[in-house]
Amino acid sequence: MHLRQLLPLFACVVSSLHAQDTLWHRIETIGGDADDRRRLAQLLGERSASDYLLRSPSSFAPPHAAPDRRLRWNVVMPEIVAVGNSSIPFSLNDGPLWAGRGWSQDLRFGFRTQRGRVVLVVAPEFVGTENLSYDLPPLLVQLPRPPGRDPLSTPWYVGAYSIDLPLRFGTWGA
Repeated sequence: MHLRQLLPLFACVVSSLHAQDTLWHRIETIGGDADDRRRLAQLLGERSASDYLLRSPSSFAPPHAAPDRRLRWNVVMPEIVAVGNSSIPFSLNDGPLWAGRGWSQDLRFGFRTQRGRVVLVVAPEFVGTENLSYDLPPLLVQLPRPPGRDPLSTPWYVGAYSIDLPLRFGTWGA
């Protein structure tokens, strides 16, 4: 694409910046830092807990100043999370990201558009986990399991309605 072809697009973006508050929109996720700060403020009595039960990322977003019939849009600020675990899998409060052993990453970006009271947010997330294998302690491997059970299944829940809780994901011996 040549620069001459990009100029009309650039002019459209610049002209739309005058019609709206900002080009960028930040998505505040449930379980994210901003959500944790709101919950702590509620626990400390600094904020009402009435709006905490039913919440969504779109309910955290501030509305545009006055809904009108103009089409407004924002670019969702890209968010990249990368986690490197060298010994055992460890992941806490990372949304859809499960940080296995090795490198794990989560990327989110997209756009938000509004016309009148209708708001559309498209922000897909792309998640990848390396999930390398690791050795289990010999004691866990030697514990008896019912016949037909995978050696990676948990040795503590062996009844008829046992929980699906593997010691680690993967194929035995991998």
